[in-house]
Amino acid sequence: MKQVITFYIHQIPGQQQVARACDMSEWPNLYGVLLGTQEIEIEFDEIDKDPIAAMVENLEAQVDRERADSQVRVNGLLDKISKLKCLEHNTGLEK
Repeated sequence: MKQVITFYIHQIPGQQQVARACDMSEWPNLYGVLLGTQEIEIEFDEIDKDPIAAMVENLEAQVDRERADSQVRVNGLLDKISKLKCLEHNTGLEK
């Protein structure tokens, strides 16, 4: 399969020109000024994969990340509870 890709050529003074896939001209202090664009034709082999299956895999990976992030937050809360209970026990402030 062939495709034409537009590259945006940016340069910070004193540095080499850089081809980027996105126009970053809104941030010239970070990415340099936009000097122009160049189109390049590439050819690649199509990937034989069902896009719906790929989307499901991506969503399942997001679920796994959310679960892991949530568990980290829950563990932090449980640790705070444990420390407070130790403080309560050590100071004799039990109910």
